[in-house]
Amino acid sequence: MSQYENILKLYESRIIKEENKDPKYQAYFKKMLKKFGVSEPDQLEGDKKKEFYNAVDKGWKADKETDIDEAAESKLVGWIAIYNSKKFEIKKSEANGIYGAKQLAIKHFKVPKSKEGLLAIEPGYED
Repeated sequence: MSQYENILKLYESRIIKEENKDPKYQAYFKKMLKKFGVSEPDQLEGDKKKEFYNAVDKGWKADKETDIDEAAESKLVGWIAIYNSKKFEIKKSEANGIYGAKQLAIKHFKVPKSKEGLLAIEPGYED
């Protein structure tokens, strides 16, 4: 059994456990099976099976599921740039995303193009 097949088996067992817990998920899963023209996931082979599980993942969001990025984004206050053991704090209002923060840090530290890989940018969160 290949690594891909092992991953699919684990995924299927996780889905079955999830399916038994949530009737909404069970209905959604059955709807997706019908859309793919089968009654069981085992009837799908190879790329079709992978496509099925990708579609299930993409289309389903559990009631208790939260987007980690959304929660983190609400607490984000800026970025911390580190270069040559020196720190530089960049407020969220000063930079448009992490790329903007990196550009400000490059200017602040006067980082040469050949050394930009040594610059670290980390998100800064409120306590």
